[in-house]
Amino acid sequence: MTLQSLFIVLNLYVFTALAIKISILCLYRRIFTVRNFQRASLVTGLVVVAFAVAAEVAALLFCRPVTKFWSRLEPGYCFNFDTYYVAVQTTDVVIDTIILALPIRMVSKLQLSPTDKATILGIFLLGGFVIITRILRITFVYQPHNNNVSFTKAELWGNIHLGIAIVCVCLPTYRPLLAKATAFSRSLRMHYGPLFGNERAIKSPKKINVYPLEDHTTNPKSEDLTGLVTSV
Repeated sequence: MTLQSLFIVLNLYVFTALAIKISILCLYRRIFTVRNFQRASLVTGLVVVAFAVAAEVAALLFCRPVTKFWSRLEPGYCFNFDTYYVAVQTTDVVIDTIILALPIRMVSKLQLSPTDKATILGIFLLGGFVIITRILRITFVYQPHNNNVSFTKAELWGNIHLGIAIVCVCLPTYRPLLAKATAFSRSLRMHYGPLFGNERAIKSPKKINVYPLEDHTTNPKSEDLTGLVTSV
């Protein structure tokens, strides 16, 4: 990947992460309609948008002129990448933690059994994998004693982080899909189960006993003139 393409990808990452955060907040607001939660989610959304705008402006102004990002020989200057990277990623970890913690109090107040509450909380808290991948991203990319910044590694871990984030955001909506899949599987078993059973029965031939005609008096069941009696 060229540095020009990498510059575009790194800037698009900010908008992709913003879209993921806003989508999960909108999902929360649709599930929990309590006024206090609505206000908290709205404030969190405003913070998310403000931070995304600040991060994007900083990314665009990272090098002056912008072309110096991919042309090291061009006169100009660039900010320290490690400082920018750690600041942005650390703030993102804090925001992700706040978003992850938002539904916990609401779920704990639901009139459900402890098992159901634990199941729902478990689905929401699976978003913790997003925080884990972000921390791993900081660990693998941040190298303060290395002057050669690995933009490719940052882009790779960014893709991993966004992929897991998208899956985790969609998890609360998978329950109807899983319910339909379970019902479909049960329907298949009910429909094809008897057919498979008959097939096995057909493959198992009945036992046939053959008696001589003159022995039908000693075998009461042998009333057929052919001398053939079938018994299962």
